[in-house]
Order: sequence, then structure tokens, then C-alpha cells
Amino acid sequence: MSAVLDVAGLTVSFPGVGEVLRGVDLRLEPGRCLAVVGESGAGKSVLARSVVGLAGEGGAPATVAAERFTVAGQDVTRADQRRWRRLRGEQVGFVLQDALQSLDPLRTVGAEVGESLKLRGVGLPERRRRVLDALARAGLDEPETRAAQRSGELSGGMRQRALIASAIVSEPSLLVADEPTTALDATVARGVLELLGRLRDAGTAVLLVSHDLGAVARLADDVVVLDGGRVVEAGPVGEVLGDPAHDVTRALLAAVPRGARRRAPVPASEPEVLRATGLHRRYRLPGGQAVDALDGVDLVVRRGEALGVVGESGSGKSTLARMLVAAERPDAGRVELAGEPWSELPERRRRYRRHLVRLVPQDPLASFDPRWSAGRILQSALRIAGSSRTPAQLLELVRLPASVLGRRPRSLSGGQRQRLAIARALAAEPSVLVLDEPVSALDVTVQAAILDLLVDLQERTGTALVVISHDLAVIRKVCETVAVMHDGRIVEHGPVEQVWHNATAPFTRALLEAAASDS
Repeated sequence: MSAVLDVAGLTVSFPGVGEVLRGVDLRLEPGRCLAVVGESGAGKSVLARSVVGLAGEGGAPATVAAERFTVAGQDVTRADQRRWRRLRGEQVGFVLQDALQSLDPLRTVGAEVGESLKLRGVGLPERRRRVLDALARAGLDEPETRAAQRSGELSGGMRQRALIASAIVSEPSLLVADEPTTALDATVARGVLELLGRLRDAGTAVLLVSHDLGAVARLADDVVVLDGGRVVEAGPVGEVLGDPAHDVTRALLAAVPRGARRRAPVPASEPEVLRATGLHRRYRLPGGQAVDALDGVDLVVRRGEALGVVGESGSGKSTLARMLVAAERPDAGRVELAGEPWSELPERRRRYRRHLVRLVPQDPLASFDPRWSAGRILQSALRIAGSSRTPAQLLELVRLPASVLGRRPRSLSGGQRQRLAIARALAAEPSVLVLDEPVSALDVTVQAAILDLLVDLQERTGTALVVISHDLAVIRKVCETVAVMHDGRIVEHGPVEQVWHNATAPFTRALLEAAASDS
């Protein structure tokens, strides 16, 4: 059978950096899935971009060379961008890793998903039908409503699914998916993997780049392990993950979050740092509809507590995070900070207490000024906080070397950027850190380091943590207490181990079953 993707000796280099891929061989036939795994910086995303002709997109120009390079039966060893654009629109679908920045905020989702069809001259009625079908197949509810919305009106998981819809709308022979389930909860991720599995079974060749080894084990037929830009192990997925031969593969498997944090829940006698009472928030949708993002949410966070908030995409987790840090006001209800009014106050009266609660956003890179070095970012945060600490001391808190101070955020790895965001938040010596999906975009070895860091920070500083995550294993690793959200409500709340082993809410049980099926 002829291969949809056939690559031999692929080498990719960048000015001032050198080779980031070295002699990579890949072969992918119709109806099969090949997974690419590796630690942060191994070259996974560069490989994904290279096989769709976007190796240097958005950064320094890339030099791509290969002994053999065919995509969908076409030799692309010397293909120009015009030829690559035609291939991407017709034969190759690409799901980008960064759903938060990959959709045009000024266009509707329907226009974004249907762009490749429009460029091929597909008429409006047929285009609309195929767009709605792709949105539905990607797992988005109410496709007509979602098609009329813009990306800023969708949750992170919904945006990820919109990206998947845009990649499959042209029914490509090769689908390259770079971390397609990164921002998705277990139930939705399972649906996306089932979709990719159906596409594979129907004859689509799927190249899956993922740090989720459970997803790899479930979907992939074969796997290659990258380290330092080279393939260090390759073979059938059952053999490579079941009996790894290389130290890198064994390290990846060992870093998967497992087990519980062995710490009792914080006693009720500890003082409250945050209390949410009866929070409601309604958003207007196109066509006059509305959705309740929060519907009567009550929550208490005590000093030194690590509270996890888990739920599916669109359940209200990020809205709750914004309410807790007073970045958004509730339509009803209130948030109190250290027993005093917080959410209902005007900003001028909140300003002097803002240092007590800090947000670590889901996408740290978008929150940094790209022109500033890490040192300047931290120095600015310290100056605003009136702290006598130094940037180097903040880096030490998050276990980053002082050499990072002179580097800009874009030159840092995902794990380094996440640590920098945590360091910036710690500049104000807060009573509570609200972390929105702090490890969702990180590979398992970096995840493990960040999770260990959070536990270590809490034990050293006594800072309370509110960890927003779609990943139950992450919550179990860091937190003593968990609140499960569904449709804007908290449907279950209690000690993590109690909820894990004796869940009472049907939705919690569904989440646990979905997570277990991918582990």
C-alpha cells in the first residue's frame, strides 16, 4: 500500500539555533495512526509543522532538507508555499496546538471553519451544510449557534474543537493533529479521540503529536519517540509503551500523574481567604439566546488549602476563576476576600488588596509583553507589589536558573513560561493563587515538575491554591479537596480521595469512567 506520508532523513534547522530535527524517518499509510511523543523541546511541534509545510511559520525562517519527502503522493522536497497551500486546503488537515491564539477573533467560527471550502469555490449552501456537519462531528453542541459565534465567546475546549472542525471539513487524506486534546476534559477528549479513530478507520492517515500517553495508547497504531530532534525509539504502540527500550520513553511513562497527594483536608478552623456565595453569570449568545455560565455557585477556600475545580469544557470553570480574582463581576451573588467584600467593590477600592489573590492564566505567553525579558517582567511585578525581593529570588522559588532573566518569553519552553507566570504571581506574596489549567499544554515530564513545584510552594509558603483543571489526575496529585462543576453548578464537593473512590453525582462518575478508559 502506498504511503500518504513518506519521509526519510528529514532535517530542520533555524538560524542561531542549528538543527532541531536530525535525520527523521516517518512512514504513514492510509487508515493508520502514527503518534509522535517526547519531552518538551524534543522537536515534536516542529515535526508536525514541517510535514504540512509550515516549519518556519511565525518565527525565524527554517531550512528543511530531506532525502525523500512525499505527502499525499506528491513530492514536496522542493515545494513552494503556493503548492503547500493547495495541499493544505485539499489533502492535508492541520490541527494547531494553540487553540487560544489560532482562531481569528474578528471572524465567526463558521467563516473560519469554511475558509478552505470557500477558497476551493464551494457554494454557500453546500459550504454551510459541511461546516455544520464538521462542527457536529468535532463534538460541538448546537452547531448553528457555535457557527454564528466568534472565538472569544467560546471556552478553550470549544475553540479546540472548532480547530478540529476546520481541519476535517475538507475530508483530507492526511490529518496532522498537534496536541488535539490538550484543553479538553476527559469526556470531551474521549469524544475527540473517537472522532479521530473513526476518521482513521474510514481511511484517513492520522499523525498525532501528543503528550497524553493515554490518548496515544488508545488511538495510535505505531509510535515514534523523539529526543533532541532524533528518533530514539519507534515501533507498534503496544510494544513501545508496554516494554520501552530507551531511557527517554521510560521517563515519559514514569512521569504520568498517578496516585494521590497524601495530606488531610485543611480543617474548617483555618481562616477563609476566599468565599463565593450564590454566584450567577449569564452570557448573551447570537440570536437572542443566553447561557448560564454560573448558576448559584458556593465555594470556600481556606488558608493553606489546595482546592481543585474540575469539569468539562464550558462548565464554568474559567468564569469562576475570573470571578474569584475580580476580573469579572457576577450578575448575582458575591465573593469575599479574607472575610471582607471583594467582588462588589469598585476597582479603586480593590486595588490595594489585589496582591492577596493572583491569577496564573491558561495561556502564559499571551499574558507577557513579548518585547520584555523575563527579568523586566518580574522587576515590573515586584515594583507594583512594593516588594524588596529580586527577580533572581523569584526564579529561585520556581526552580528556574538566573540565566532565564535575560531571555524573552517566546524563547522559553512551555514549562519555563509556566514557571515564569507563577513567579510573576508570587511577586505580590499572595494569600491565594488561582491557576487556570496550569499544565494542560505541557508534556508529562514537565507536568510532573510543575505539579511537584506547586505542592512544594504551598508547603513552603502556605499559599492557598485554586487549581482549575479538566484533568482529574492533576487535581488528585496536587489538591486535598475538589469541587466538580457541570452546567455552571457545583454538583459534588469534598475530599479528593472520597470523591475519587465514592463519587455520588452521575456527572462525576462519567468523568472518572472517561479518565479510566484513557489511562
